[in-house]
Amino acid sequence: MGSTVSCSNDDNIASLNHAYVSIPDSSFEAILIKTGVDSDGIINQQMLSSDAEGITTLDLSNLEYEAYPCLLSVSSL
Repeated sequence: MGSTVSCSNDDNIASLNHAYVSIPDSSFEAILIKTGVDSDGIINQQMLSSDAEGITTLDLSNLEYEAYPCLLSVSSL
């Protein structure tokens, strides 16, 4: 079984699959969907790893949200 990159500090999250990145914050995931980053368009606490790997810029300047811990899992930023 593979592991999942998570934006959570919860060490109890089970490793499931390399195909997905865990997005436990639904508000942040809604932003990713609105900006077209999370391609499945569903708030389901995950996004495809390929979506995360494709991110090179993410403009959050007009948003009142701090998602810095979650962004650590996006290696291409």
